Amino acid sequence: MNGFKILDKIAPFVPVVENTVTDRSTLITGKAVSNAKVFAKGGNKKLAKQFREMVHI
Repeated sequence: MNGFKILDKIAPFVPVVENTVTDRSTLITGKAVSNAKVFAKGGNKKLAKQFREMVHI
């Protein structure tokens, strides 16, 4: 190690849903940080899971 200590004090932003979601929705769109795991739940039941992979540009 080179003697440097990295302190990450900035929390990632909360995932954001960009469309209106109803009980008839088949698509949820939004934004999340890279490598985030995002879940859609109805009450206590998990309805869907998505892993937001890192995108390299």
